[in-house]
Amino acid sequence: MNRDDVANLTITVAVVTATLVLGSIVPGAGRSPDAPPPADAAVTPVATVAAPPSSPAPAGARGTTAPLRLADLPAGALDPAGFPARRVEQAVLIADVGADGLVAIDAATGQWVSTGLVPPISEPLLLSPDGRSLATLAYQDAGMRVEIVELLTGAAREVPVNVPPPPGDSECRVDGVAWSPDGHLGVVAMCMTFHMSSDDGPREADYEAVVLEVDVLTGATRVVERVPEASPVEAYPSYSPDGALFAYGIGRPLPAPGWVDESWFGVRVIGVHDDRPAREWVNTHMAYGDPWRDAGTLLVWDELADPGGPAAYLLLDTSTGAQSPYGIDRLTNTLGFVGGSFLAQRTRWLQEPDPCPAALCAVDLDSGVVAPWLDLPERGDVHWLGVARDLVGP
Repeated sequence: MNRDDVANLTITVAVVTATLVLGSIVPGAGRSPDAPPPADAAVTPVATVAAPPSSPAPAGARGTTAPLRLADLPAGALDPAGFPARRVEQAVLIADVGADGLVAIDAATGQWVSTGLVPPISEPLLLSPDGRSLATLAYQDAGMRVEIVELLTGAAREVPVNVPPPPGDSECRVDGVAWSPDGHLGVVAMCMTFHMSSDDGPREADYEAVVLEVDVLTGATRVVERVPEASPVEAYPSYSPDGALFAYGIGRPLPAPGWVDESWFGVRVIGVHDDRPAREWVNTHMAYGDPWRDAGTLLVWDELADPGGPAAYLLLDTSTGAQSPYGIDRLTNTLGFVGGSFLAQRTRWLQEPDPCPAALCAVDLDSGVVAPWLDLPERGDVHWLGVARDLVGP
């Protein structure tokens, strides 16, 4: 979560306090990736690394080349209006820059291109580990359906998600999804079981948060956990780089065991394939982008901290439960970890010099050094990033 969303959070808190209920990509025209690039393509920055193999590889399978680092990716001052317009088979990174469509770094050429794909309704951008498709949520009736969109063709297909409902008069709704390293989808859902009030008034409901793993090809589903008397809140789920842990945002009605008064939000981390105990951090929220610094350290937003201070975000040690501020003053809008580095956006609301003078800055969490990484014309912004974890190192 970003600090520009504080106003929206206030509204969300009011809604959750009252009810604890939170509740496609349109392909555009483009050239074939085999067509020669336009004449201006030569000025587009190019990554200085060997391209991965062009033949399809199964999701989750790393190539023979070393994973890219942030320094390997083309950056500097870029103008999306000058990017070659064409689809890509694989993207190293895909971004919503507020233009007419999504831009990407083509894995085959190392160039930034304009894909012609319109940003999805649901956010964030969820690029598959192999960089060949996006997972997104699309509105359907009163709920959401999960779709996979191929970058090369723009074709979208629904992934059936069958959430086993609790006994009784129940219904379940998908709230968030995340790619696992092996190409499955982790799905967070909210289930509601309704009860008639004694005076035949409005139905009351019990809530349950459910986490599942779904095979994107067959729709086969495995329930990872069910959490009674809880609901996903700003879930933004994410797997650890090794796929062992799964983190998501959760909300609970009061009183809840181990939670203090006025606590509604928290981050929950669970083991996916073992019975390790779950951990929850109260008054924290999931951060945007890839929040994992490594396989055991998770970046979250601290709801109670000064939004402009160095404790605005916390690094959580998921094995011990320890937490520490990430320590960068006045740098509060983040887009996660990319290629071994941490990226943050400029902070428009500051009434003082911005620690990030560009659209995106690389942040060294050990030294506190903030360096411009990518800039866009007319103070343009990068709203979301999706990273292919098979191609870009942790």
